[in-house]
Amino acid sequence: MKKTMVLAVSALVLILAGCPQPGNDNNGGDGDDIVDFTPILPVSVTVGGISAHDGGFGAIGLRNAQGALVAASNPVGISGGSVAMALLNVQNGTPFNTEGPFTLELVVSETESGDAVWFGDIASRPVVGGNNDIPFGYFTPWAEDAPVVDGTEYRIPPGDEPENQLDWLRRNARSRSRYLIEITVGAGETPFAPQVLDTFGRSDVTVVIRGDGAPTIALSQRGHLFSIGSGVTLILENVILQGRADNHLSLVGVWGGTLIMEEGSKVTGNTRSGSGAGVIVGGGGTLIMNGGEIYRNHSSYAGWVGGAGVTVWSGGTFRMYGGVISHNIATRLHNEGNSVETVGGGVRTYGTFVMDGGRISNNTAQRGAGVLVNAGTFTMLDGEISGNTGPNNNRWSSGGGVAIVNGAFVMYDGRILDNNIYHGSGGGVQVGTWGNYNATFIMRNGEISGNTVDRYGGGLAVNGNGVFTMYNGTVIDNTAPYGGGVAANGTFTMHNGTISDNTAHRGAGVSVRGEFTLIDGTITRNTAEGGYWNIGGGVYVQAGDGSGGIFRMYGGEISYNTVDGGGGGVIVAGGGYWHNDPVDGIFNMIYGTITSNTAHGGGGVSVDGTFDMSGGIISGNVAYYDGWWNAGGGVRVNFGDGSGGIFRMRGGKIYGNSVNGYGGGVAVLWGSDYHSNPVGGTFLISDGRIYGNNATGNLENTAYYWAALYVGGGDYPATAQRGTFNNGTFTPATNGDLTSADNTVHVVGGDLR
Repeated sequence: MKKTMVLAVSALVLILAGCPQPGNDNNGGDGDDIVDFTPILPVSVTVGGISAHDGGFGAIGLRNAQGALVAASNPVGISGGSVAMALLNVQNGTPFNTEGPFTLELVVSETESGDAVWFGDIASRPVVGGNNDIPFGYFTPWAEDAPVVDGTEYRIPPGDEPENQLDWLRRNARSRSRYLIEITVGAGETPFAPQVLDTFGRSDVTVVIRGDGAPTIALSQRGHLFSIGSGVTLILENVILQGRADNHLSLVGVWGGTLIMEEGSKVTGNTRSGSGAGVIVGGGGTLIMNGGEIYRNHSSYAGWVGGAGVTVWSGGTFRMYGGVISHNIATRLHNEGNSVETVGGGVRTYGTFVMDGGRISNNTAQRGAGVLVNAGTFTMLDGEISGNTGPNNNRWSSGGGVAIVNGAFVMYDGRILDNNIYHGSGGGVQVGTWGNYNATFIMRNGEISGNTVDRYGGGLAVNGNGVFTMYNGTVIDNTAPYGGGVAANGTFTMHNGTISDNTAHRGAGVSVRGEFTLIDGTITRNTAEGGYWNIGGGVYVQAGDGSGGIFRMYGGEISYNTVDGGGGGVIVAGGGYWHNDPVDGIFNMIYGTITSNTAHGGGGVSVDGTFDMSGGIISGNVAYYDGWWNAGGGVRVNFGDGSGGIFRMRGGKIYGNSVNGYGGGVAVLWGSDYHSNPVGGTFLISDGRIYGNNATGNLENTAYYWAALYVGGGDYPATAQRGTFNNGTFTPATNGDLTSADNTVHVVGGDLR
């Protein structure tokens, strides 16, 4: 059987390499075969092997367009070993070097059924029925392959220098093959010009560059030291890639292929005017970091710039299982205004980033000093993001560990700790911005701890359209002036987990300017201290201009928080005269417990805004102080300027609280001449129980004056009434005014019991 192909050839040499295959003893036969392909000129072709069961012979021939034989090789044995078959001119026996087109004819003899033929990258085909009908339609030409390293799967490309070996691979690498280039430590650095690793149509080519003694490969010209195309995997083992201080591209560009970094590999010292000074990944490419380091790279630009260590564009994937990304810096090229930011000192991603180990530390950028999620997803399964910081340059910064601008961050485990932001928000994590973006953070476990910021959100800040959902994990030991643990200026839903041991002037556990929903979990052992007018040991619900914070408590516990001001567990701020459109903070308590908190006033709760209690328990809180602050062991409802605090009680219990002043359970304060328009606080109850000193066991509230309820009088008296609520409207009962009481106040349906 013959098959025809068109071939344009000059100086053609073919290598016929024996590739033994399993066979059996059937009748043999003689035959020939033609293989179709279209080569690229100039071309070097290898026919990659014909195996014969009991030996066999083969020869190559070229025929012109008229079918005349113009060149041929001498017949040689083709069973086992490698044999070079030079094409000779049939007229005079000299080497053939005339251009075509020609047809390439392969003639084999003495083969048997079970023998096989190999052409280039195509798998072997058996000889069928002994008739040598070998059904190949095409093949990809390749040169004689490199020898296999003893005891391994790797082949060593020919060449006396690594650059020569890489050049050979670009032209000759086979699909589904692995190649090893070894570099030893010499007198100095090994200079490399930019290298493009591409398969040109081949697939699954793996190149391992392995160092002996951690040698340095230094980029000798501007550009990518390695540009990795589709179908190529480059593995770095114990080798250092050194960049340039004046580069315009990333040190490594992964454009459709794969870069794998193993222990001892390093990408360092590259400065570029743009994002991704160390490694940039895009076009379907993948970076896998099992070990090694990406460090001391620098991205600078006149506009937004970042991802100094690693930048992952849309369609790119970064999987980090180990190693370190550290001391990378993103800075402005010039001194622009506040609208221009540097982002993602360690990693910046628009694609897919999965972290399952390793450490991202000591990187610097204005937003997302450790990691910036511009779009796409960041999944943290394990690992550490630590010691990253925003620049101390008087510009707004956010997200010392992680910042999510537009995209999703899911944390299953790991630690985000000891990051720091100057002049901004989100020492550990920043979720969202004030722009029209959709940023989400889901925390299923892990730890956010030891982070600091000089404005708000020591552990994390949720801003604008940002959404934070906490299913478990710990936010612990973070520090900020506002919201030591969390500053919830966007949307925060807490299903479980712990926010504890954080410190702030206001809202040591949580500061709420947006919406916070507590379904379960604990806000505990937080401390508000160190500033002027410290408030809200556990929770601070802010008032605002046009809108205020909203806290909804369906369950969980706010406990063991302390403040040397008001609201040991919770303080709810009022709108205040300093706003043009003042709106109170709102706290809705449906269920849950506020217990064992301590303050100078309002041991459990201090209310300047609005607090609605439908159920739950306020118990075991303590208010202590020498002065007028010492009121409300459980709840203090404050006076104000133009309006006072409002506490609505529709159910629940207040018991076991204490104060060394007025109102062990609840204190409703009168107005003061301190304000230009003084108004006392308001307490309204339809259902619920405030235990007094006639209660048994540990239920009684205790105070120097009025154990259950204190209602302030004077020129601007407080209001305390029982009655009913209908769609939010309160109707006082007949003779429904309440006065200060030592004994239990128990109201059902607006009636005293």
